[in-house]
Amino acid sequence: MQRDGDDFTKARDIDFVVVLPTGDAASKFSGFCRQLGLTASIDHSGCVKELPWDVKVIKHMLPSYAEITDFEDELQVVAEELGGRNDGWGCVVQNGKGVALASESSEETA
Repeated sequence: MQRDGDDFTKARDIDFVVVLPTGDAASKFSGFCRQLGLTASIDHSGCVKELPWDVKVIKHMLPSYAEITDFEDELQVVAEELGGRNDGWGCVVQNGKGVALASESSEETA
């Protein structure tokens, strides 16, 4: 993001993906997020074979390492209770030069 000239002082929607083992677990996780006032959507993507259900959670925030990490930690606590885990995040770079996407997945950081 920094390499793309991102303006870290601009808040934006950041998408966080959590993968879960069952549709029921995905529904419970999504409900938890909605109770916090967040947008959450469910998809049976199958991208992670053993955790085929994705929940995308959108939070409007500053793209700081500390804030992203803290929020991922919060999501992880609930995901683990349901047999799941974080699977990355992404957002649109705000650099005044057009649109670029930034993302990080657990596959990249593992």
